Amino acid sequence: MPSISLHELLHDRHWRRVWRWVWALLAAVLGVATLTPGELATGMTSNDKLDHLLGFGVLAAAGLLALAPARKHQLTVGLGTLAYGALIELLQTQVPGRSGELHDVLADALGVVLGITVVGALRWRFRDAAH
Repeated sequence: MPSISLHELLHDRHWRRVWRWVWALLAAVLGVATLTPGELATGMTSNDKLDHLLGFGVLAAAGLLALAPARKHQLTVGLGTLAYGALIELLQTQVPGRSGELHDVLADALGVVLGITVVGALRWRFRDAAH
């Protein structure tokens, strides 16, 4: 089995296609998990804000990896992911046992910044690595 380098995962066009599928799956899972009625909902951790931070951080990271390395994509992914989080909070006001909270959007925003920062730093660190 051929080995996959970190450089390939971060920069290779083939892997961007894979990351797009990962991003779509994560967005769907996050949507279902956050819009499930309150009595049926479970989190990844016992802390709701940590769940938001982790969920949206991973979603933003996958979204950035799905695109070619460029600074403009950081803003696009960041704003798009944050808008998705805000939309979810708005929709939660209509779901039994759920409520939309500004603090959740703030946790989403922190996660988005964290996810984009980590991917950006890794791409910068491994930008010149040999295939």
